[in-house]
Amino acid sequence: GQSLTGCHVLRYTALFRRIKGLLDSGEIGKIRSIYYSENLATHHYVHSYVRGNWGNSDRSSPFILAKSSHDLDMITWLAGASPRSVFSTGGRSRFTAESAPPRAPDRCSDGCPHASACPFEAERTYLSGLPMKEALSRAPGLLGLAGRLMYRRPGIARMIPGLRNHHYWGHWPTSTISDNRSPESIREALRTGPYGRCVYRSDNNQAEHLEAVIEFEGGINAAFRVHGLSCREGRSLRIDGDGGSIHARFGAGSEIIVETTSASRKIRFSRDYIGHGDADRSLMEGWYGILSDGPRTGNAAESLISHAMAFAAEQSRQSGRRIDVRFQG
Repeated sequence: GQSLTGCHVLRYTALFRRIKGLLDSGEIGKIRSIYYSENLATHHYVHSYVRGNWGNSDRSSPFILAKSSHDLDMITWLAGASPRSVFSTGGRSRFTAESAPPRAPDRCSDGCPHASACPFEAERTYLSGLPMKEALSRAPGLLGLAGRLMYRRPGIARMIPGLRNHHYWGHWPTSTISDNRSPESIREALRTGPYGRCVYRSDNNQAEHLEAVIEFEGGINAAFRVHGLSCREGRSLRIDGDGGSIHARFGAGSEIIVETTSASRKIRFSRDYIGHGDADRSLMEGWYGILSDGPRTGNAAESLISHAMAFAAEQSRQSGRRIDVRFQG
């Protein structure tokens, strides 16, 4: 037989699986409301949604679909109910031509007078990888120490064999702009390609922040927020039931706090600091199980629901109206 499954990777993370188990076991009673926030680091937003492939929704897709279909799927999965309507609001004001500093050229390589102070200067981002090194500096243990050396003491880091090769950054996001990651090739890509454009003078039109209120069957309401103006990556979550609450943080120190009228307990998780490699592995194991007639974690019809919600949220943001998303799968 044939199988079509959406790869909504958050369903395969240890943290969200644990939350789902707590909800299904009735740990906090019947769910009444959900608050869910996706906090996107600004350098990530700039790379993907200002300069990058999804910077303009006319040639790609709305920000909430491109970045948050996983999160809308997760909200629906945790709610255990079908969505009825979506109302959303949001906009952009930072990465616009009106916000450009005086005399800023179209490209960072065109002699910008603000290059030394601009956190989004292209070589700073793609050649030196400073935003990624700064993010690594907050990691625990040896990874954090390496990040701090590379970010704050690059001269010392360049003398250490294990760090020397990272003086010129070759990982994400640099890996997406050129197949050849030599300094000369990266500079050429920045001089000629989209990633060398001034962030205030690109053709981007995506929302920088968006808030959506989702009404589900059974009286559950969810508030979802996604924004690209955070100092660090991560997701935060609160679920309130009629018998308690669950608070959770995913990324940069993942944990769950379960509170009831009689007790409070904390569940910590080892963090997968960059990306979601642990969930990717579980996803592939799940896919193998499907091919072997094992249990399913999701299906294509459920994936369609999250996409319908995303399109409805964008339609609502632009029209100012609540959009009906009753889904007949």
